[in-house]
Amino acid sequence: MKPVSYYNVKYLPNSTLKEKFERNVNWMLSLTPDQLLYNYRINAGLDTKGATPLTVWESPDWFFRGHFTGHYLSGASRSFVELNNMEDTKEANELKDRVNKIVDGLKECQEKFDTFEEFPGYLAAEPSKRFDDVEKLRFNGNHYVPYYAVQKLMDGLMDAYEFAGNQTALELTMNMTHYFEKRMERLTPEQINAMIDTRWYQGKGHYVYHQEFGAMHRTLLRLYEITDKKQKDIFDLAQKFDRKWFRDMLINNDDELGYYSCHANTELVCAEGMLEYYHVTGDENYKKRRC
Repeated sequence: MKPVSYYNVKYLPNSTLKEKFERNVNWMLSLTPDQLLYNYRINAGLDTKGATPLTVWESPDWFFRGHFTGHYLSGASRSFVELNNMEDTKEANELKDRVNKIVDGLKECQEKFDTFEEFPGYLAAEPSKRFDDVEKLRFNGNHYVPYYAVQKLMDGLMDAYEFAGNQTALELTMNMTHYFEKRMERLTPEQINAMIDTRWYQGKGHYVYHQEFGAMHRTLLRLYEITDKKQKDIFDLAQKFDRKWFRDMLINNDDELGYYSCHANTELVCAEGMLEYYHVTGDENYKKRRC
């Protein structure tokens, strides 16, 4: 099996795949940029433009709200390319217009955050206190996954840049990266290792604390590649999310995933990060460890 470029994809007329693709495009077009910006604007203290908030995982009180906006940017930007391949420029341009409006709205939010956050570049639908709690390992029975949410947004923004040609989207991602560089600079290697240890902490027969970092390792390495591998600070930040305990477990052939109640959505992306590291550096150890 080999990957296929989005620029080479066309769906056969009357095929099941084309029907599903069109259904997905129609659904994306049913959502408004203001809905997808709602939680970011609330968090930044901006007007929500009368939008109706999304529900369930994007409810304003949900603990990792905002991540779907990143998924939307990815889906809309990649679908924009596929629609152009099939010469459906009307829907392609409608999706691109939504991508551009969302990115512009996120830029406004980031600029507002810059007026009161400790470091410039913050952009999330949750308050920065959530990152404080993760760094301080505050165990209070909640799931803490703010990095999971911002990683999805960073990937979506990079897709908006790569597939929809939105330069501002890359700038927002770079600003976010510099923000997290500043946060991580304050932590010792020991603190970082404790923070990114994603094994579930046990207590009286059930977990009391759980966190996810999504694919931060992979995503930052992707950004390092997109910027032509010229910014070593991005590479160094990516490596801070490379989980040593997971790598060592694979090296030693110790299957402790079940023992630690590990979560596939949390740990599979560790392997993705290792594969991306191999692609970036050519380090054969990472290729072997991943297997």
